[in-house]
Amino acid sequence: MKRSQLAKLIDHSCLKPFAVRADIEKVCAEAAANKFYAVCVNPCWVETAKSILSPKVQKSSSHRVIESRLDRLHRLDDSIDLTNNTDRLQDSKTDVKVVSVVGFPFGASSAEAKICEAKKAIMDGADELDMVINFGLLKSGDFSGVEKEIAAVKRICGRRLLKVIIECCYLTDDEKIKACKIAAKAGADFVKTSTGFGTGGAAVRDVALIKKALEGTGVKIKAAGGIKTYGDALKMIRAGASRIGTSAGVDILKGV
Repeated sequence: MKRSQLAKLIDHSCLKPFAVRADIEKVCAEAAANKFYAVCVNPCWVETAKSILSPKVQKSSSHRVIESRLDRLHRLDDSIDLTNNTDRLQDSKTDVKVVSVVGFPFGASSAEAKICEAKKAIMDGADELDMVINFGLLKSGDFSGVEKEIAAVKRICGRRLLKVIIECCYLTDDEKIKACKIAAKAGADFVKTSTGFGTGGAAVRDVALIKKALEGTGVKIKAAGGIKTYGDALKMIRAGASRIGTSAGVDILKGV
């Protein structure tokens, strides 16, 4: 695989909870220099990352109105329609997208909290969202609750891509398959293997299992967690991943 091809599959990530602005600046600079597909940052850094990667992008009047109502977000004001606000996705300085996370890393926040977090991330300029499912609900057999939560966040995303993190290390194979089926039914664009903060990261076996579970759905796979080398990345891609989440993007490209 060519270096440029691999770079376009990488979400260059900085998700450590103690990251400072200098870390975000560094990951954005590396992403721009190496032409990675995206950076992936925690919600509090979305606006910073967007301003670095797309400094000419100005907030529209609709975004300013939304921001003036932030104090009411806890009411989940559904009149705030973000699905067609595309102005912040255009006129970029770079092609690098900004990805943010929702319900990260445990997935145990309420559906309402995830909706609020998704809205705010999009308002701040997120191009895509990586959402952690409530795997406690999944393991309890509340499949409808899991599906409704994913579908609600996807409605907020509109045409933006939604990746659903199923955290494979906590699930049985049957639960992984069920999670994939639910994610596809709810409208997810990707299933993502891991947060990178669980007891295990991406595994080739899991990527292959997810690929089989998603066959015929059009839903893609993002492998993340513990992918540090070119060899690691290539194994995941060969198993079926079409996106790689990693904090080691620069080192991975050195192996090409």
